[in-house]
Amino acid sequence: MKYLLLTPLIPSMFGMNTYNELIESLEEFGCGTLQSMDPLGNVVYFATANTTQTITNMTEQVEMPGIVIEYAAVYDQAVVL
Repeated sequence: MKYLLLTPLIPSMFGMNTYNELIESLEEFGCGTLQSMDPLGNVVYFATANTTQTITNMTEQVEMPGIVIEYAAVYDQAVVL
């Protein structure tokens, strides 16, 4: 199983300019990323990890609250008008 932090992450939340910086920072904590789009069509990322402890350590160190869920698959769909 994998775990996902339900807080959508964008670089500006952490004083960063690019998504590459955000991804590299998450990797330093042992976290991966899941890319999606918000309802307005903006790209957002979610932190993922193989253990709850990994995500918990990351959220505690950066003081970021959120809900962690366990998941087996993600099906993302974009509606084109």
